Amino acid sequence: MALIDLEGNVHSDIFIKEVSDRKVEDVYELTHEAIFKGVTFQTSGKHTLDEGELLLLSDNLQDISIHNFFREDKFVCHKNVALEEIDALIEMKNHILRFRRKGLVTTRINPSYISDFNFQPFKITNYSEKPGTFHIRLSYR
Repeated sequence: MALIDLEGNVHSDIFIKEVSDRKVEDVYELTHEAIFKGVTFQTSGKHTLDEGELLLLSDNLQDISIHNFFREDKFVCHKNVALEEIDALIEMKNHILRFRRKGLVTTRINPSYISDFNFQPFKITNYSEKPGTFHIRLSYR
């Protein structure tokens, strides 16, 4: 079901679903990092991955001069990098709620497989666990 806010606006990019905890096998927050010239950066990827690039993000303003990043605001800089220049992509699944004991699971995607990699299109933005059910709010990136 799409989210309708207090003013009656329908948000077609945010979904809420309540599911039985017996049907949930795994819950985690998913993030990605990219290794570029031996340095690890945060990435925001699906929209640029389709164009053969990855968007790299950094809060280290020295990356402006060292790696030719562009200043986005007072604390963040970014750069679109061709997939051929990426050393590796790291996918991190940080388990949450009752699945926390599984810990952090990381997967390294080598350069030859990055263009075929399927970024998860949804991001968990809010979740709660109550007896017998999970309430998960997803937003489409």
